Amino acid sequence: MRSKKWKAAFAALALSVALLAQPLTASAWMLDAEQQQLVDNLTSGQEALLLGNYAQAVNDLSRAVELNSNSVSAYYYRAKALQYMGRSTDAAADYSRVAVMTRNGNYGSRYSDAQSLALQLRPVHRSPARTVSSGRPPQRKQLRSNR
Repeated sequence: MRSKKWKAAFAALALSVALLAQPLTASAWMLDAEQQQLVDNLTSGQEALLLGNYAQAVNDLSRAVELNSNSVSAYYYRAKALQYMGRSTDAAADYSRVAVMTRNGNYGSRYSDAQSLALQLRPVHRSPARTVSSGRPPQRKQLRSNR
């Protein structure tokens, strides 16, 4: 029984070594400089967001957006940072962009809250109610009919 376990363990080890010994192509494992910069900015932006350094997160994620304007993650996490900073209008714009970008894609539920957050954060423009000196709304003028 013990020899069967040893044989299985040795076979698994040999298979692992064989897989690791395969030559790796540079294109499969290396990114070009721009792609690496994008990944670095996304990563540092998300880390800054988690640590509560929202200004740094917005800065890093904005650089990621400049490098790739189709990066859903960059817009989404930048919107989160902007929201935490109290910049609701800017956050709503980024959430709206994420909602549009993910509408027809296969993103699952990862960004499903973007549309509702965009609507919640969008400023509501209400016209102030007109009042007269008494504090009540003005009365409608009655039209006189000439008969």
